Amino acid sequence: MGKLLGDRIVRSGVITVLAVSLASVAPSLLAEQTSPTSASQTKVCQLMPTTELEATYRGKATNPHGIDGEYSICTANIRGLAIKLQSAALGTPGVPTSISVGLAGARMMLGQAKQKPEDNTKDFGNVGCMSMKITRGFDGKPLAKRLFTSSCFLVEGGYLNLTIAGDDAKQVGFEKVKPLLEKAAALR
Repeated sequence: MGKLLGDRIVRSGVITVLAVSLASVAPSLLAEQTSPTSASQTKVCQLMPTTELEATYRGKATNPHGIDGEYSICTANIRGLAIKLQSAALGTPGVPTSISVGLAGARMMLGQAKQKPEDNTKDFGNVGCMSMKITRGFDGKPLAKRLFTSSCFLVEGGYLNLTIAGDDAKQVGFEKVKPLLEKAAALR
């Protein structure tokens, strides 16, 4: 019974981290971020593979914003895409301890959102990815445009998650997000 309760707590924490990760990037697509904080001074923004992102999406990264903390976050926009890189130290509460645990949480969340978990998650071994289609805002009302978002994460060397959202599913596929995450991880 103790293990079952522990598993539920871990899944709940993982779902929270993944939901926050996806939900926090989607609104920035609709309203670009502005902040006086210099992204270049935050540790997580130094990991953002800006050159590769700009080459992949053929545009200039704008509105970079970063916050260092227990969950460090760096965001930017490129040609209508919202990009978020998140990092956390090993052992941070709510952060998945393995790819399988993270994907289990993602599958639960996708199932609750009535999206196909088996089609929208992929285990690449050292990287886990999930995708979602967002059609409603936080208020439950339909969005003017549906948003497609993919989030890839790794846990080796600390949690690192790259989420990209936009209105074109082809721009946010795993085949684009995963190598960009791996580039960010190589900068650690």
